[in-house]
Amino acid sequence: MAELRSTKSQSKNITKFRCAMSLSFPKRHTTIRVVVSTVMLQSLHSLQLFSYLGFVYSRSWSAFKAAMPPQLLMCEAVWLASAIASLVAGIALFDRRKWGRPLYAWTLIVAHAWGLLTPFRLLSLISLPWSGVLIAILYNRQGRDFLAGHRNPGKLSARDCIRIGALAVSCSLHYLAMSFSVSRTGWLAMLMPNGRPLDLLFVAAVALFIGLALSPKGRRAWNCGVTLMVFSVSMAGQLIVNVATSTPLVRYLPPPFRFTAYPWSVMIPYTGMVALVAFALFQANRPHTPGPALEMPDFT
Repeated sequence: MAELRSTKSQSKNITKFRCAMSLSFPKRHTTIRVVVSTVMLQSLHSLQLFSYLGFVYSRSWSAFKAAMPPQLLMCEAVWLASAIASLVAGIALFDRRKWGRPLYAWTLIVAHAWGLLTPFRLLSLISLPWSGVLIAILYNRQGRDFLAGHRNPGKLSARDCIRIGALAVSCSLHYLAMSFSVSRTGWLAMLMPNGRPLDLLFVAAVALFIGLALSPKGRRAWNCGVTLMVFSVSMAGQLIVNVATSTPLVRYLPPPFRFTAYPWSVMIPYTGMVALVAFALFQANRPHTPGPALEMPDFT
């Protein structure tokens, strides 16, 4: 009886300790937050490319129509609408609104279904597994728990706003600089005609330092890891998309698509290295929970 009571008291103490640990280290839903942030970043990047394309051809729509076949114009319109809808869905998911998940899922389904019906179906076929993985992550148990949790507070302090803004700017500039350095397409061509896009990495590092300095001490490693992982996941999505135009598969795409060189030997190791650093930061900041109590034999 004494041993039974001792075992029960030990189990109660372990339960209380785990509850205290869960309060001190609330569930962060890291994977879901990375996916949602990736959705917003990729949507914003797509919209800035569409806006740049519209600005370039704004004075010569006839040349734009001549360069684009009608079916590709329809695809561009669908992709533009899907980028807008994905951004809205990402913002809703960031605020833990449940309707953002089906909006994002159906946006991808419709966009891929339309792409598969056109001669440019290779683009949809290549990116289809990537989209399926993102949807599956949003619909797994962690995604349901994230959306079932409390919504973000309506009022944030000035410190929180600056911290979130600095981390978002750091991740966005990091992604924009690396994307433009290999594609040479976008607003940076006009904003920095004589500058090097990789110079933005210094600004991104400064913004990251500001965001981490304003973060709570126990969350700095996690915030840094999320910022770097969002970049890595977004860049991985871009690498997958470029498979269609930067490999021999481009022969299966009709004009105006043509082969474009892509520095695979640089971008793949760089993206992987950043992802490993982010993963190491997650592991270093991971809260530890106690295991079951050891049962020692009674020598009395």
